[in-house]
Amino acid sequence: RAYNWLQVSGSDPDLFMTNISIDSTRGYVQRIYGYHNVYRALYGVG
Repeated sequence: RAYNWLQVSGSDPDLFMTNISIDSTRGYVQRIYGYHNVYRALYGVG
């Protein structure tokens, strides 16, 4: 399933999250992506 979601959304993470068909998985990915953005804001890229 994840492969199909990636194929449809390409490199757009927001589109990827909207294409996830399982609610619990979508929520998990959204939380992780949010934490990723906080980490990047605090510590930068890399």
